[in-house]
Amino acid sequence: MGPWELVGAIADITEDQRGFITAAQTRTLGIDGAVLAGMVKARVLNPVRVDVWRIRGFDDMETYDDVYAWWLALRPELPAAARTPENSPVLSHFGAAHIYGYFSPGIASNICLVAPGITLSSAQTEGRCMEYQIPESSVVSWKTALVTDPERTALDLVHAGIDLETFGKVLEKMLQTGLTSPETIAQEIDIWAKQNDMGSGSDFVGAALLATKPGNRW
Repeated sequence: MGPWELVGAIADITEDQRGFITAAQTRTLGIDGAVLAGMVKARVLNPVRVDVWRIRGFDDMETYDDVYAWWLALRPELPAAARTPENSPVLSHFGAAHIYGYFSPGIASNICLVAPGITLSSAQTEGRCMEYQIPESSVVSWKTALVTDPERTALDLVHAGIDLETFGKVLEKMLQTGLTSPETIAQEIDIWAKQNDMGSGSDFVGAALLATKPGNRW
């Protein structure tokens, strides 16, 4: 493969992965360690984390890029476009909230669900990967990552004991995606709210939004 073909092949992969590429993916293109080191030295590729690089010129930097790179590293050989809940981990809890746009320093966000039998790389030790057969209907592709849908994310977060104000901030970010509505979230968490003396799901959602900003309503 010639140099221009090589750059084109890398671009094909990185285009679907927010500019990122893994060491395992470069090996499938026939790039050996020496060539890879040369591309890093020439700043064609910039290191992001162990065995994950980002192609030069990709300017769409986001606060969730570290979580996204971790998700790629969990199954480094598998392109994002080929991932499904059956062969890849799914970002959940604060991992999903992070991809939807919520960010707060100090909040653990490397959390995923993974179907039994899927082998993950050693990157899993940097977060929490819980075995769970998650229904495909509860998974969406957002920012080219597999994440639990907003309803499932909300339910996971309240089960994990998220505080009211943080839940409100996460909810605002999820609503901005257009993938869900306050009514749908309220319905999803209604049973939890009633079992935990929080009123109804609607009561909890309303209180959470109000906690983020006085006068906030839905």
